Amino acid sequence: MKYGCLKVLMFCSFNIFLKSITTAQEMSVEAYAADCIKLLHDGDLIIQLKSEGKKLQALQDELFKGGEAYRQKVLKQISKTERARDSFNYYLIHYMNQLYDFSTTYFYYDNDRGTLMNNGFTGSFFVDSTLNKTILRHNSGQYYLLLPGTTPTQGLEALIVSEPKGSPLPAPFPSYYRRNNFKTWRNAIFYPSQVSQRDARYFAETLQKKLATYYKKCKKSYEL
Repeated sequence: MKYGCLKVLMFCSFNIFLKSITTAQEMSVEAYAADCIKLLHDGDLIIQLKSEGKKLQALQDELFKGGEAYRQKVLKQISKTERARDSFNYYLIHYMNQLYDFSTTYFYYDNDRGTLMNNGFTGSFFVDSTLNKTILRHNSGQYYLLLPGTTPTQGLEALIVSEPKGSPLPAPFPSYYRRNNFKTWRNAIFYPSQVSQRDARYFAETLQKKLATYYKKCKKSYEL
């Protein structure tokens, strides 16, 4: 009887120990996420824009593989790709500048990422509101990246707030922002000529709202 009670007591103690470790780990992650939101609020969000470089290069390679009719078809596809790219990038910068004030923002094209990583994301590769590389970032302080990727469970296309090396910031930090959802689907169906503008505005508003809400929550819990 005594031996049986001892086994029960040891089992309960072990469970309490495991729960304590789990709680400490969760608190550690939550505290880290709270630190990240403060650092982002005081620092920079550096946003990667699509250059469509690989797609455009592939189309360029097709230009002389057929007759004139084929060449004209490829040229139209190149123009369509460039217009779609520039339209979304333009409106994203516009609405981020207009509706987002949670942190300072910088924008760069994905084909400049390697050079920027080597330079600590400083230099004159940053894009202005006219989509030209005229912005100089000389501040070497805290920053996070907004990168394209996929959600961890469903594998859906998303933009992700990430560490400088590219790892997503851990939950409960609001890192993931799906590119396709009911709102963007509705824009595509009912406002086909305004998709880039509406999607960019929706994204800027959502990013501002979620980050500000989480920051407010962390200020109460962690006295940021």
